[in-house]
Amino acid sequence: MRSKITRRPYRYLVDFENVYQFMIRNYSIDGATGEKAPFFEYAQTLIDFDREHTYLYSIWEEEGEIVACIYTASIPTSN
Repeated sequence: MRSKITRRPYRYLVDFENVYQFMIRNYSIDGATGEKAPFFEYAQTLIDFDREHTYLYSIWEEEGEIVACIYTASIPTSN
């Protein structure tokens, strides 16, 4: 039987550590396979970080484990 991958919104205070650890496990240090985990942490600590729209970020999970995530460091409502 195949497991099901589900998508859900990112929860800023709940998901930060799990997403950070996922990025450490899966992305290369040189950024060749995606953004580096330290940038994810840095972006969310900036004074102008748009916490109001983090619900627009998404996490995909399989059996409770993160298998993908998407986020932006810029304000998603800006042009």
